[in-house]
Amino acid sequence: MIIADRWFASSKICSVCAMKNKELTLSVREWECQHCGTKHHRDINAAKNLEKLAVSFTASACGASADGVIVSAMASHGAVKQESNTKVIY
Repeated sequence: MIIADRWFASSKICSVCAMKNKELTLSVREWECQHCGTKHHRDINAAKNLEKLAVSFTASACGASADGVIVSAMASHGAVKQESNTKVIY
């Protein structure tokens, strides 16, 4: 589980180009990004940004995070292939 900071501006950040709409107030439910022109519903945009935040902290089975950075637990070993090359015959 990833907990976003209380002040993370999930609804104010464009989920397409990452520009922050500093003037956005709580009463505005839909807005258009002045940088890329994408139209957003406040809650859906926030959900997309929170999903991106969570994915950026996840790690794959080999120790590399979703954005390609090695997580600290694997930093000294690097990403390692987990599969075995051994054939099993039943």
